[in-house]
Amino acid sequence: MTIKNAVWMIWISLALTVGCSAIMPHLKAPSADFKNMEIQDMGLFDSTLVFTYELRNPNPVGAYLNRLNYRLFLNDQEFAAGNLDEGISLPPSGSAPVEIPVSVNYQKALGSLAELSQKTTVPYRIAGTFGIMGMEVPFQTQGDLDLPSLPKVALKKLDIENLSWQGADLKLVMEVANPNSFALDMAGLNYGVKLGGRRLAEGIYENIPSLPANGASTIDIPLSVDFMKLGRSAYSLLKENESRYELEGEMIFNLSKMGEKRLPFYKRGQIPLVR
Repeated sequence: MTIKNAVWMIWISLALTVGCSAIMPHLKAPSADFKNMEIQDMGLFDSTLVFTYELRNPNPVGAYLNRLNYRLFLNDQEFAAGNLDEGISLPPSGSAPVEIPVSVNYQKALGSLAELSQKTTVPYRIAGTFGIMGMEVPFQTQGDLDLPSLPKVALKKLDIENLSWQGADLKLVMEVANPNSFALDMAGLNYGVKLGGRRLAEGIYENIPSLPANGASTIDIPLSVDFMKLGRSAYSLLKENESRYELEGEMIFNLSKMGEKRLPFYKRGQIPLVR
């Protein structure tokens, strides 16, 4: 006999002996205590939130959770709703944990992926009821959900490997930093570089190494520039020891469930010109 059947047999026996109307007034309502919220399978674009509650049965006979309804709010807007039908047995005068998994798509939650660059957390609230032996046990919890951080792209230096009056062979040395606690795989980098306010190069680079958790990867991009197209001022600029730069573009990600996602980036500063 299963635990579920055994519990019901006890209640049926009691009901036949003293009657349901005599049993129910003596039952105490179960309670639900929030334990924690964990983020599982966290990624840059989605994750799974797991809310854990401890259900407590104060009665001397076992009980059974046969229904669970919930609604999740993000930024005070209803984001998801659902129900779980998997039964959980509560021991007499005991407790049992219940997990509520909810999948979150950050673009849907925030309205756009650009919001990820402006926020570090988003307020959440989850509310619902546990259905236990014909009694409705309400629950509600609120807090702040930590959001992933966007990778950061920077130009570290410009190696000048060959310089003549006609043109130059260069190497852009970029760094892509991942501030998150999970690794990232980037499909490509769509970039444009200006030196001293003048467009130097643009293109798409695809050989991006995996970005380790809380780490960074270096990208070396070879370039050949023609001073006939850029002008002689580009030659004079490359003769300096450093220069102002602007770096802009898009980080490209290919996701199995979401397809291609692009995140814009922009960085400016001073860069050393290394010979």
